[in-house]
Amino acid sequence: MILEQSKVDTAARNPSTPATPASPRVLFVTGSQGYPSGLSGYDRVVSGFSSSSVCGYDRRSPGWLWPANPLARALAGSRWALPATILNELRAARRFARERFDLVHVLWGERDFGIIDRLAARRGVPLVVTFHAPYHRDPNPLRRTAAVRKLAGVVLVSSSQLPFFSNLLPPAVPRRVILHGIDTRAFHPASSGRVGGPFVVCFVGSFRRDFNVLERVIARFEGEPGIEFHLLVPDGVRERLARFKNVTFAAKLSDEELADFYRRASCLLMTLEDSTANNAVIEALASGLPIVAEDVGGTREYVGDGVARLLPKSDVDGLAEALRELRADESLHRRMGAAARRRAEALSWSCVNQELGSFYDEVLRRHAHG
Repeated sequence: MILEQSKVDTAARNPSTPATPASPRVLFVTGSQGYPSGLSGYDRVVSGFSSSSVCGYDRRSPGWLWPANPLARALAGSRWALPATILNELRAARRFARERFDLVHVLWGERDFGIIDRLAARRGVPLVVTFHAPYHRDPNPLRRTAAVRKLAGVVLVSSSQLPFFSNLLPPAVPRRVILHGIDTRAFHPASSGRVGGPFVVCFVGSFRRDFNVLERVIARFEGEPGIEFHLLVPDGVRERLARFKNVTFAAKLSDEELADFYRRASCLLMTLEDSTANNAVIEALASGLPIVAEDVGGTREYVGDGVARLLPKSDVDGLAEALRELRADESLHRRMGAAARRRAEALSWSCVNQELGSFYDEVLRRHAHG
């Protein structure tokens, strides 16, 4: 554990006052849509470490940088890195050249892991990276796997990533599954329960969503009164699903409007090609929504018990039946909604940061012993 010098000095002057361990000073490196990245961005972990700093950037490279894309990806640890990624890392290197940081944490390894391992090594600063992607797919985003094997620590957001990293990492490299957090104050249940009106099924997102299954589920309810689908999806999907009379679309919601979008729903439907952490799932949990989803990737470990109806991949009949069951059984709906909120509270950022701080301590102890 790293101690702040001022607290150590105070304890020396007054032996009856125990020295209080301080959280390590971390330089966070992030490019998740530009820092800060909204209510549910992974860079929310930064708020739990008050003595730390952020080196963030907007991944949308200016036009003059585009010719450098092939070079950036040839040098970078990840195939998804951009020239802006490396420029941000150089800014970070200037920061830890003139300031003391206990460690550097790259918050999204697939996007923001360029050459910072080389820069941190020159200064002897331990480097921790969080990885978010599913790694049973081929090809995976990592280019310089030798660099990953030399990291001071690896954070994963789902147990589904463990097999890949257990095979890749030497036993001495600390690794820990720390689930993605959620802002439980911004996302919360409606003040009053569902009273009358249609049963509203919401669906949110684009990345690794299975829109073929979604379309088939919606078609099961065509012409059936009392159930509506409210969708926050890309324009191309809107055009595809616009023929359904029971579908309403939302677009370009602010953070506050997004939170209200969930509060006006009765449940969340999630059809997925794959998943580790899924923002829509944890936002719905915090909003007190029961969840009906395909049982893929890390979905099961996020929803926990009593919160969701998880069906096998592409089980359209099962998904439709689960929605009908929730619609018909108000008591079941209330129980699952309350369980969802309890699960979200266990994933609040304060809980996540506690576990992350514990992991930092482990990394720093190992680093101190070489």
